[in-house]
Amino acid sequence: MSNLWALCWALPLIYRSFCAYVLSFPFPAVRAVLAERGDNPALASSTATQLQQALDAGANSPLPAIMTALARPTRIVRGKPVDPSCRADAALFEHTEEHKLFDAYQTTAQQLQQQQGRSHSVEQWLAAVQPLVAPIDAFFDKVFVMCEDEKVRNNRLALLRDVAGVTKGFVDLSQLPGF
Repeated sequence: MSNLWALCWALPLIYRSFCAYVLSFPFPAVRAVLAERGDNPALASSTATQLQQALDAGANSPLPAIMTALARPTRIVRGKPVDPSCRADAALFEHTEEHKLFDAYQTTAQQLQQQQGRSHSVEQWLAAVQPLVAPIDAFFDKVFVMCEDEKVRNNRLALLRDVAGVTKGFVDLSQLPGF
């Protein structure tokens, strides 16, 4: 019986300690990271902490600009029937901005591929992805994605799908506030 009383007395303390521990984690950052790195709890925890630090840094971090830039291609390709086997073809580009975005994407994808297998930090990911911001903005200022020519439209959608995919395996930015 005394064990039961000890347990009843200890449960509220355990519960409060557990709640304090859980509440110390940044929920939006945790959700964003678990969507892509949930298979490795230690890596997910570290990434969520770093991501929250980048969010807390605000304008002193490249994260807000990257989130704003990547939100556009992500929203455009979401729900669109883009053939997964379709790759962006530079021969179908009609604007300089398409070529610049394609080149920036290829450079970024190559950097991220080299880091794959290693648990790159949020800072390394931001550094690799930041060069996409200006080409994405220029692309949307000059290029009409949903043009009448189906081949050109599908080519542009394939490019945007690939650009939006730079978050895969790292973080789901759509889970963060402000995306």
